[in-house]
Amino acid sequence: MKTYTRVAILMACFLYSCINDKGNYRYLDMDEIAPASISNIENEYTVLSGQSFALDPLVEGINNEEEYEHLWYIYGIGFSRSGWKDTIGRERNLDYRVTIASGTYRVTYKITSKNTGVSAYFSTDVRVISDFSRGWFITKDNGSVTDIDMIDMDGRVLPDLIQAMNGSGVPGIAVKTTYIPNGYNHVEQNPDGTVTLHEYQKVFFVISESDFNVISGENFKRYAAFDESFYELPATKKPRDVIVGTLFVNLLNNGKLHEMPVLYANTARFGNPLIGSNSVSPYFFRHTSNGFLVFDQESRSFKVSAFWQPSLLPVAERADAPVSCNNMEHDLLFMQEQAAYYSLTSRGLALFKHRETGTCHGAVLDAKWMDFDNPISSFIEVPAESQGVTRAAIRAVHNVNDVIYFSDGGNTVGMYNVSNGVEKRNILAYDEGESVASIEHVSYHASISANPSPNCLAVLTNKAGRWKMYLYRFTGYTSDLESAPYEVHEGEGNARDVLYRDPGSPATN
Repeated sequence: MKTYTRVAILMACFLYSCINDKGNYRYLDMDEIAPASISNIENEYTVLSGQSFALDPLVEGINNEEEYEHLWYIYGIGFSRSGWKDTIGRERNLDYRVTIASGTYRVTYKITSKNTGVSAYFSTDVRVISDFSRGWFITKDNGSVTDIDMIDMDGRVLPDLIQAMNGSGVPGIAVKTTYIPNGYNHVEQNPDGTVTLHEYQKVFFVISESDFNVISGENFKRYAAFDESFYELPATKKPRDVIVGTLFVNLLNNGKLHEMPVLYANTARFGNPLIGSNSVSPYFFRHTSNGFLVFDQESRSFKVSAFWQPSLLPVAERADAPVSCNNMEHDLLFMQEQAAYYSLTSRGLALFKHRETGTCHGAVLDAKWMDFDNPISSFIEVPAESQGVTRAAIRAVHNVNDVIYFSDGGNTVGMYNVSNGVEKRNILAYDEGESVASIEHVSYHASISANPSPNCLAVLTNKAGRWKMYLYRFTGYTSDLESAPYEVHEGEGNARDVLYRDPGSPATN
């Protein structure tokens, strides 16, 4: 009651002071508050990178234009350099050559009265796109050199983009490509010996079995290769994966993890291996902003790779967990995050095999927002009649349901439900001699996008030196697939990996 009494007394004093306030005020008229009315600007525009963006606003309510100052500025929103801002004009009409990275930005026009200092504003959203802003990207090889084919939104296949831009591809057989939507800083050496820093670049990490290239997401120019991407070059060159978090990137090379910061001042270099990361499994699980959940194969234990930590961190046990996550009696066969963005937990699916008995279990993983504790929330034995998923060479999770799609590398695809143990084989089948190379559930929640991300299962196959990509829609909200693909594309080479990108895409891990 004492608390309520104090609040009542304070409110009474506030009201009394307002009623008895006899201050001397000057009330401004409408012209002083809003010196101008601005129109003839749309709410949003789409502009091609490298082209001119012009606006001719209609400004009403001013008598002498010399009494006003004009300012145009642009800043990033969403995934587009959210902390960045730049002035792009000081005249009433805007004529701006677009040189910034593709993405969504806000352009604001400000007109200010020199006499009163009062300003009027108008803002519009601008989607900057490049020739490579939106489409499907197929990572492939010809047996010795890795490259990327793109399928644009008109269905055209643009082959060998790295070779076309740089004169050569990435040495080695293709592994995968990771897209980073911002944060990479490219340092360009100038002919006069000086350097130019290109901040917040969108890039692809194109990985082969023996090298990787960092490729511009705007024009496919090569920024760096493996040998140019370390403070201290590793003795063994065996890259396997690059995965992107909020503040940093992890590279898995020869079983060891290397860290590169992004989204703030950096020189685009990986540091020395994290302490304790000598035998990391080639599967990552994003632990939201805290880092990545990894599996150490030597100790058969889960660990966490956290930003700015020199070593892998231990994972605590939970009394209610179905099985220990440290010094396990199982090997990890497979683990993948379900790509649900903007949530306070990260979920995923995994498969384990007992070292002595050979018994396999499927697991649902749940990494909580702030806790580094046992992520295993269910641990269910795979039935004897459902062993196709345990013998598979290729696997991928459904991003919502507890389902793993799989293939043994032949010409069929099956699916396995981790929670109920039900396996369906041969849900998809292809021609004789066609071998499944990759399966991917493609979906994400783009922040701003004129064309939302597709929600489909993408399957890559290879046959006689040519690849095909089949896109399947899901039946309602289930993990079941429509029997026929809604799109099929094909090209030259052996496909290994596929990703979809548009101007609002987050990282693709």
